[in-house]
Amino acid sequence: MREAGFWRRLPAKRRPLAIAAAVVLLIALLPVRESVLAPAEITPVDPAPVRAPFDGVVGTLQVTPNQPVHAGQALVTLERKQLQTRYAVAQKALDMAREEYSDTSQQAMSDDKAKARLAMLASKVDQEQAELAYDKDMLDRAAITAPSDGIAVFDDTSEWIGKPVALGERIMMIASPARTQLQIEVPEASVVSFAPGSEVVFFNNLTPDEPLYGKLVFASYASTVTADGVMSYAFRAALDPSSATPRLGLKGTAKIYGPRRALALWLLRRPMAVVREWLSI
Repeated sequence: MREAGFWRRLPAKRRPLAIAAAVVLLIALLPVRESVLAPAEITPVDPAPVRAPFDGVVGTLQVTPNQPVHAGQALVTLERKQLQTRYAVAQKALDMAREEYSDTSQQAMSDDKAKARLAMLASKVDQEQAELAYDKDMLDRAAITAPSDGIAVFDDTSEWIGKPVALGERIMMIASPARTQLQIEVPEASVVSFAPGSEVVFFNNLTPDEPLYGKLVFASYASTVTADGVMSYAFRAALDPSSATPRLGLKGTAKIYGPRRALALWLLRRPMAVVREWLSI
């Protein structure tokens, strides 16, 4: 009755405006699902990195990108000329130390001074043996092999030949093509809170009409700079195992769905974020 009385007291000219305001309010309160679009890529799950064992220069690559490999197969050989020279010098130094020790041990039978030098020469032989073993180990490590079965994931071969590498620098990865996941980079300006298990849809660049579905399994705590120079948060999604396994490196766009919230809050989230940043709240 009160509503009817209010409507009768409202001037006729203002009734359309009141109706429009009520409609806008209802639409603003309409619940919609949060979502965000972001670039994504198919990446391997738990790949085995192949890293440089020491500072050096890449000499040869025995595999090509995406080539199947097996554990123990030769992958990369670092430049070995300097290592071979050091090994030859160490071998010569060991031979000389052993010869000196042998000569002195014979002299020690009749010379007390020679006998006193034996301990020092024995220590020198041990030192030269250790240096030779170290140089031999470096030579062996210059030939890098596959840590597991999978496919070799790296850039173009020509980009690596002759390239200097630092200790621990990753040259390639060995990944299983059957174990893949979706890596999503969401820019800071677009990110919202998504709980693990949120629905994800991936549209790849080759066949966007055949989307893949998955569930969110990881969200990074802090943002980092991507290869494009954009501050982004990293998200990972596990793809539906019933769907076909996508090719590693396949890129496209992912859509992450979140909980429902009022349409007005969803539309105003970016302006509110700008205001908070401007007011330092």
